[in-house]
This record gives sequence, structure tokens and C-alpha cells, in this order.
Amino acid sequence: MAMGEHRSGKNRIISIFDPLKDRVVISLIAVGVMVILLLTSIGIFFIDSPAGVDHGGGGSDNEKMGLEITYLPAELRSGMQQEIRGMITDDKGIPVPDALVTINFTNDPDDIYRTTSGPDGQFTLPFWSPETESDSTYDFDITGSKNGYDTKSIPLELEIVTPDDWTFMIYMSDCDLEEFALNDINEMESIPHGDHLNIIAQLDRWESLSPKDDRSDGNWTSARRYLIEPDSDTRSIGSRLLEELGEINTADPMELVDFATWAMEGYPADRYALVLWNHGSGIDGICWEQSMEEDDVITIKELGEALDSITGNIGRPLDIIGFDACLMSTIEVAYEIAPYSRYMLGSEITEPTFGWDYGVLDELIKDPFLTEMELAEEIIGGYISQTDLTQSKRSLSMGVLDLIMADGTVSRLDNLSNAINSAGSAEIYNMRIARKYSQPISNGYSSDAVDLKDYVEKIMDLSASQQVKESAQLLLDSLTGMIAGFDRVQGISDIDTNGLNGISIYSPDFKDVMDQNEDYDDLKFVEDTSWKQTLLSYYENMGTYMEERVVSFQDDLLSCKVKDEDGDLLPDTMVYQFRVVSEIDEVDVFLGINVYDLRGDYINSTWLELNLSSSEDMDLMVKFQPRGEDREPGMYRIVAYLCLGPEFDPLSLQDYTRSGYRWLEIYG
Repeated sequence: MAMGEHRSGKNRIISIFDPLKDRVVISLIAVGVMVILLLTSIGIFFIDSPAGVDHGGGGSDNEKMGLEITYLPAELRSGMQQEIRGMITDDKGIPVPDALVTINFTNDPDDIYRTTSGPDGQFTLPFWSPETESDSTYDFDITGSKNGYDTKSIPLELEIVTPDDWTFMIYMSDCDLEEFALNDINEMESIPHGDHLNIIAQLDRWESLSPKDDRSDGNWTSARRYLIEPDSDTRSIGSRLLEELGEINTADPMELVDFATWAMEGYPADRYALVLWNHGSGIDGICWEQSMEEDDVITIKELGEALDSITGNIGRPLDIIGFDACLMSTIEVAYEIAPYSRYMLGSEITEPTFGWDYGVLDELIKDPFLTEMELAEEIIGGYISQTDLTQSKRSLSMGVLDLIMADGTVSRLDNLSNAINSAGSAEIYNMRIARKYSQPISNGYSSDAVDLKDYVEKIMDLSASQQVKESAQLLLDSLTGMIAGFDRVQGISDIDTNGLNGISIYSPDFKDVMDQNEDYDDLKFVEDTSWKQTLLSYYENMGTYMEERVVSFQDDLLSCKVKDEDGDLLPDTMVYQFRVVSEIDEVDVFLGINVYDLRGDYINSTWLELNLSSSEDMDLMVKFQPRGEDREPGMYRIVAYLCLGPEFDPLSLQDYTRSGYRWLEIYG
């Protein structure tokens, strides 16, 4: 049994010897028994110990023994295997090998554990801490003995503690990821029962005519609450159905409040984790509801308000808030929810459809004493280890943020923002260059957010202002503390993860993109910092630059439509039309076109080299159809951008446009 495992029964006298000594001891015990039987009639009792393994000593000619404890647990953990390490020496400090070391609990004298010291006098003594139902204090003795030496004993007292109980809550909105929601619940059901862990899941299933609508397991379409229980059937949910809710709008924040409050009242615990499972869109929200007449989402402001109600009901923050969703590890989201949880788990890039590995919750069964941070690290490790499920095509990243650090980090970000504004247009220009070369969170030029740490590092490197450099360094120091854990793996055909560090910031390169985001101004981050003002200065600087541009899209001629081109009466083709105009003659232009899905995943791209003249506008039409087995029905958008020259160069960017999202079925 490995160190740290939890036992179910109670062991009594346990000796730990190497195999040779075990055989010797067993043999001698057998001989001793015969000696006892032979000599009982004359009242003599004697067991001779083998040389080097003495069970006692105390004659006047004995040497003195030294017993030093080199490692002692800070506390005893009820029912867990732990160990004590130390060293046996003589009175001159010379190591004493083969000494018998014993631990005996005064409160429970039948629990005895033994080992022997090695050639260097050192020993490691594993033992099972007594099982208790409540925290208490235990007395025990560590004793060293060997023939020819005085017995040495050290009395010790340690607190014995019981593990915290966990309630792990998963809120699963209905959407086109239904198949993977069912898979994840079955993944949870692979976890054995644990006395200190309750997993509560609420799943609202999707109802759609789309082929992506999973019709397995009875094809029920309502919302249900389950207490997750072990089950070996991976094709259907076998857990205990606790409540049938009917159809609900999971994008209503009060539904989230109702679920979490209900779960914590029914399954009170020392530790609470809440996971939001669905599509994520960073600052644009989480938990997209796709069974209503119109798609709905919990905005980040609504999420903060919901968490305020949830934690108000228990009078303290949650221990972990996790996002099994795309793009949620942003400084804006972290700052919004910081008062309501100690840690936040999420990815700053998109997640593959399989999401988290919920089987890692088994680690709480193996070791119910895991801390919040240790559990978060297990979840990160389980997620990253799934890279084989993507055939190495998809990049993965996940981090855990210490939200205690959020206020100080945002305060330092505000100081950097003010320093950039105070330093004038030269620093705004440097910020623009830093933005263009910072690590985006999605492929292509459509990314509205970049990795925050990478961005700040580039601002500091490019800056000529000492105040900006100092403010940037202080912010980097805070980010290092706030990013408590992070891991990533590079996919062969996905976003570069080298510049990722675990947290992003919203920094769109065009003002009209920010203007289209109706919920941005509602964020606590925007209210409490000058970052939006810095972005406006950025756009003003960009505007001066853009006034000098020579090619652009003619905005009033943009259009995006969907068509049915395979005759099945379902939309399968997106057509995006636009006009490109030039202010000068004979200018070479690079036109880049990318397609993305709702998760922000890169789908496809193409490009053209154009030669434009002021006397002739160019009308273009881009057509996209999802085709093939690796494509799925869903929401798609087209992004187009113009650069001077024969290839993409962010410093020669002239204009940028993107369509809205459109639902497309598979062509053919």
C-alpha cells in the first residue's frame, strides 16, 4: 500500500523488517515458544534475541544510545499512513545499525509499529494514524533498543485531525456539447465512494433537430440533479436522481444560485468547489443556454452577483471556482469573482470538447487531506494529461489563480495603465507595438485578448519611461504570485503556447470591437481601473495611424448571409461580402481570411494577394461550408483583414472586419 493511502480496517502489531530478518525473527519466535513450553514447569521464562536485533537492554555495562527524530509530521491524520524518520547513534555519535525502533500510541496501546535502523543508523518508520471521528490529542512513544545498549525512549504528543468533507458541485448548461456532458458524468461515476466527498451535478439536456443532439440514455430533455455514485456502465447515468426540474434557463443566474444553495444545504461540507460547465467566452460570459428561443448567457457581472448570493448563504467564500469552458482565465473574470472564492481554475485559451478529466477527483478518495491547492494541481495535471485524446493536434493550457492576490494585482495594473497614459503618445505607441507581438489567446488576427504577463513583459521591454518600467515590474511580481499553478502542452496544428502564462486581458486592437461589447462597461475591472481609458488612448493613437491608411473595407457594403446549398432545407453555407477600396494606385495588399467557431477554435483560412488602384474598387465574396467527418454543426464566423505588402505583418495592418456568428449544418 502506497504512502498516503487511506485504510478501512485497523491493523495491530506490525513489524517491518527486511525479508531475511523476518525469517530469522519468525524462526526465533517459534524456538522461543518451544523454550517457554519446556521450561514452564520450573518457572523459568527466557527468550534470547538475535545479535543486532534486541528487544530491550538495560544492564549496567550497556552503552548509551542516542535517538534523534529528523522528521515528525506536524499532525497525525486520522486513518492515514504516515511516517517518522530519525537516526540511532551511540554516545559518541557513531551510527548504530540494526537497532529496533518502535512506536506505541499511549491512547491505543494495541497499535504498535516497528522497524530497524539501517547501516547508517537511519530509520524510516511507517505507521497508520489512529482513526478518530473528531480532532483530538494523541500521546505516543518512539523507542530505540538494541542488545548491549540502554533503551532510549522519546515521549511525543501530536494533534490528530480528521479530513475535511468536500462538496463538489457541477453546473452543466444545455448546449451542443451535450454528448460530452453525458461522458463527463459517466467519468465522475468511475470514482469509488468516499466518506469525505460528495459530487453533485445538475445537467440540463439539449433539445435540437441538429445531428449533434445526443439522443442516448432515454433522450430526456429536462434539467436533473444527481448525487454521483459509482457505476460501471459508461453508456448511461446510474447515479441517484435527486430532483427533476423540468425545462429551465440555465443562463438565468438565479438558477445557478438555486442549485448551489440547494446543494450546500443538502450536503454541507468543510470545503466547497463549484464548476461551471459549458461554452465560455471570457468577458462575454459563461453557460450559454441553447434551448431557449434565443441563445442566452450568464454575463460576468451576473456571475459575480450570483456568487455574492451563494457565498452570502454560507457566510464565507467558496474554496474553488472552476470553469470547464473556453477562454475564462482572464484578469477581468478573476477580479469579478475574487471576493467569492479562494482559488479559480480555468484556461485562457479554448478547451477541446472533452474538457476536464473528472476521474482525478479519485485523488480525494485516496487522500482526503488534500488541500485546495493540491486538488487544483491534480485537476490541472489530469486535464493536461489528456493530450493523447487530441492526437497531439490541440494545444492545452490550464492555470489556478490565487484570488487573494487579485486586488493587489489589479491595483498594480491600474498603476501601470496610469503610467502609460502619463508618459504620453510615445508610450502609447510602444504599447501598440507590444500588443501586436504579444501572445494571442486564439489563432489569427481575430484575438481580442492576449496573455497578460507576456503583454506586460513586452511593454516593459519596449518602454523608454522609468516609471512605466517600474510599474510593469511590480505588476509582473504580483502576477507571479497570483498564478499559483500552470501547465500547458503544444499541439501540432494549434495556437502557440510558448507565450501563455495562465491569465489573459481583454485588449482588442480596434475600437469598434470594444464598442460592440455591450457588457464591457459593467465589469468591476472597468469601474475600478483606468484600463479602458488607456485603450481609448490606444485607439486614438491608432486613429492617427489609421488616418494615414491607404486601403480599407467599405463598412456600409458589408453583408453576411446563410444559404441552403445541398437541398436539405437546413443552412449549410455562409456568404460574407465586402468591398475593398484604395486611396492610391498600384498598391500591393495582403487579404487574410480566417474562419472560427463559437469556442474561438480556428477552423480554416485562405488569403489573397491583391493589387489595388484608387480608380477601381474591388468587391469580394467569401463562401464557407463546413464539410467532412471532422466538422460539426455549430456557430461560425468569418474574419478578414488587410495588410500592406505581399504577406501578413501586424505593423502594416490597414483594416479589419468580422461577420457575426451564423448557425451552419454540415454541407452534404
